[in-house]
Order: sequence, then structure tokens, then C-alpha cells
Amino acid sequence: DFGLRYDASLFPVPRGNGGYPCPREPHVFTGSPSGRGMPELPMSVMKIGPGKLAFSGGGYLRLLPLWLIRRGFKQLNREGMPAVVYLHPRDFAPDSPRVPMSKVRHFKAYVGMSSTAGKLKALLKEFSFTTCGEALDRALGGATGDHTCST
Repeated sequence: DFGLRYDASLFPVPRGNGGYPCPREPHVFTGSPSGRGMPELPMSVMKIGPGKLAFSGGGYLRLLPLWLIRRGFKQLNREGMPAVVYLHPRDFAPDSPRVPMSKVRHFKAYVGMSSTAGKLKALLKEFSFTTCGEALDRALGGATGDHTCST
């Protein structure tokens, strides 16, 4: 209704501040109030034993070692799925002002900020990237139609 052609915001595992029970792979989300389908590119999670672990964005990318992030990329690619990278501008600002908060929240907000740029550069050198719309078009056979995706 608002002209959106796809979504890339569902987090397919439970976590402290959310999570949504959905498939790990690109799919058509049908849970909207209007009942219309929306192509969905969920946040990336890899399988580790019986569990699943987010690895490629925000605090997960800042916290986890590069070897584990690479493992997640390779696992998803072997399964024919794209890995979704999402980062916030503050993830690249290790000198940003610190806001008072609990120790747990402080850790989640600021851990690994000085490693973000280096990890992203290493991933860009090793893996091929495209837009979210193009990744969905490949996975779902053109379900998003013509699109413009800003980066």
C-alpha cells in the first residue's frame, strides 16, 4: 500500500529484544494485516549444532571473530542463500560519545566498534555482494519486480 516492494527486517530467531518465527531463507511473508504477500529477505543466521546464531550485522558483526563470520557466509552460500549484512553508522564510530546505561546494554552497544571497518573490508574482498532487491529477485524468481535499492 505504501509502495514497498520487499522487506529485509525480520529476525528469524528469538533474541532479547525480538525475533520473529520465519524461515531463514528468502520467502514471501504473508502475515501482513492486508493479507498481501511481501518478499522478505530475513536477517542472516547460521546453524551451529542444534541452534542458530546471527553473525553478519550490527553488534553480532562487531562482537564475533572474523573467522566465524566467514563460516556463516560460506554456510549460507553453500545452502544457496545470500548473507545479509546490516550496519548502523554508529557501528563505524568507536569514538562516539558514551551514553549512560546498564553494563549489559553498554557491552551490546559498544563492543567491537573499532573492528567493524576492517571486518567489512575483509568480507567485501572475499565475497560478492549485490542489493537486497537483486538477491530476492534471484531467490524468488523476480518477485520484487522493478526496484531501486539505495545503499
